[in-house]
Amino acid sequence: MPMPTSTDATTATPLRDAFPEGSQLQQITDDFDARGIKHWLNSGTLLGLVRDNRLIRNDPDIDVGAWWEDRHRILETVAGWKTRKIQTWQLGDSIYKIKVFPEDRPHARMIDIDLFRKHGEYGWCPQFAPRGLFERNSSARRIVRHSCRKIATFFLDRNGHHLSNHLGLRLVHDVYTWWAPLRFLDSPELRTFEYGEFRVPQDPEIYLEYRYGDWREPDDGWSFLDDDRGLIHEHPRNLVA
Repeated sequence: MPMPTSTDATTATPLRDAFPEGSQLQQITDDFDARGIKHWLNSGTLLGLVRDNRLIRNDPDIDVGAWWEDRHRILETVAGWKTRKIQTWQLGDSIYKIKVFPEDRPHARMIDIDLFRKHGEYGWCPQFAPRGLFERNSSARRIVRHSCRKIATFFLDRNGHHLSNHLGLRLVHDVYTWWAPLRFLDSPELRTFEYGEFRVPQDPEIYLEYRYGDWREPDDGWSFLDDDRGLIHEHPRNLVA
């Protein structure tokens, strides 16, 4: 069962001295490009830029996709940013997510990097998810999801990655799979937005339709666990074995 591990970064150089809105996007692009790390803006970050030409205001993180084989270079890169914390999430012994928590400054957002692998004509990445015990969008289910996040943080802060297969977490969490055609991910394209020029999936409008359906119209009741067409409710082992 996946669980995060964390490291503190206290001696690195600043990610940015000021964090004007969008500056983190440029830092990610500049540093990843300099190290030859293929990457693309993803999920809500991509949606906001393509639909509104800016980040979604109530979105707490920056979503980035990259390839699993670049994981070591990514970790070396983010270690050079001044952060509060860096987390790595694992499925078994394999990292599939890196979370970077910047210093508390205006407009600073957590950076959420999903590490994809290739299988046939698709890219895939695990996704840690609360077990669906209640009807979608019910208040009970939202409470369970919040509680599950708190439980995961409890085990992380006290015991690190050694409890990644702890029975208590297996009882309340499933593992789903991000699943996208390689034609979107294998050759990210550069697009110009209000904040600058960034890498996005090939044909981002078509990719967003694949993920969200009618992505041009905001939906306040939308849930990525329930509604995202790119999230398969199957463990990766059932799809890539």
